[in-house]
Amino acid sequence: GFYIGSDRVNRTVELPYTFEVVPPFGVENLIVTAFSVKPPPPATIPKRIDGELYQVFNSVKKAISASRGLRRKQGSEVRVGEVMLTLTTMRGEK
Repeated sequence: GFYIGSDRVNRTVELPYTFEVVPPFGVENLIVTAFSVKPPPPATIPKRIDGELYQVFNSVKKAISASRGLRRKQGSEVRVGEVMLTLTTMRGEK
């Protein structure tokens, strides 16, 4: 839900907020998808994991099928771009 104008294409964009590493620790995949039009909202449900509230995909199969296999709509100039960052989070030293 973060709007970035077309003048920022292929440029690094700093988000207006920060992230905090919290449990559960482990491998995380951050997937950023950009659309040239407003995309449909993802089908997520709130789920509490180790005391933290997350928005979790209701069905991974449905989430993947809704974001893959895209085709150009007749008379439309919809463009989609995606990038994935894999990182491992762990408890910091005290």
